[in-house]
Amino acid sequence: MGKEKRLVATGSNGAGPAVVAEHGINDDFDFDILLVPGGGGTRALVDDTTFVNSLSAACEKADVVASVCTGAALLARTNILYGKAATSNKTAWNWVLTQGESVDWDPTPRWVDLVDKNTGKGIITSAGVSAGLDMTLALVANLDGEQVAENAAVFIEHHRIKNPANDRFAYLAGPINQATVSGG
Repeated sequence: MGKEKRLVATGSNGAGPAVVAEHGINDDFDFDILLVPGGGGTRALVDDTTFVNSLSAACEKADVVASVCTGAALLARTNILYGKAATSNKTAWNWVLTQGESVDWDPTPRWVDLVDKNTGKGIITSAGVSAGLDMTLALVANLDGEQVAENAAVFIEHHRIKNPANDRFAYLAGPINQATVSGG
């Protein structure tokens, strides 16, 4: 899914490989998991009220809403993270904090998992791209079992970090104090 159904460049100014968005964000279709990626494009999208409203409606349809990197800034703008714990990319931390003051931003974990283990519904946010892989494998383990997640990690030859507290890049967010963690 993309802003519109079309070919989408993954880099700035059309650079990078392109992907096909088979659905536009306003298309009426069912899905279980909504993954909101981050990257440079989020800086413009957080101020696009039409897109944020459409993303908010899409979040309401999904059982699981997941974000990687600065995708959490977009989720903050939808208010789905209101009063909830979340994390994001540490090198963009100061900018992310400005996108949702009512979010309980936590710079220390690789990912924050708020998916209910009984219902399989909720929100999960991750730091950067590699943390997003580990977050995704944790979500797979929660939804389909540890063996399925482990098989996927082996298939993609990924050295999986299973502990969300193991984020050696947390220091990139800067000094951690209560004001930073609470979003202020």
